[in-house]
Amino acid sequence: MTEIGYCKAYAKDGRDNDESVFKQVKLRYLLPVLLTVCLIPYPGLVKDGGTWIYDAILYNVWDYHAFYTDPADRDNIKKAMASGNEEKITEAYNAMNPNQKYYKGIVVTVLDITVFDNTYVE
Repeated sequence: MTEIGYCKAYAKDGRDNDESVFKQVKLRYLLPVLLTVCLIPYPGLVKDGGTWIYDAILYNVWDYHAFYTDPADRDNIKKAMASGNEEKITEAYNAMNPNQKYYKGIVVTVLDITVFDNTYVE
């Protein structure tokens, strides 16, 4: 019989059962490591006014702070950019709402299912 640390393992019929001990040791140390890796987020910054993304394997957190533009303003800008005329593009940007609004809030998703969402336009 072999000794593993202070444990000696026997099967019910009295034979050595080293495989089950090794499986228990693997699970005991491997499971917490895998859970830790799945739960550690890495941050990322989006260039839309200050939105932060925290990504982990099991969940995502979006901390929104983005510039908000009205759909009508976006359509005018797209039309001006399609024309290629610099003056029209400048006019379209200048015609936007002078009181800039922000899209703010936090969205939490776990396994791509949204569990919390409090986004709003300020």
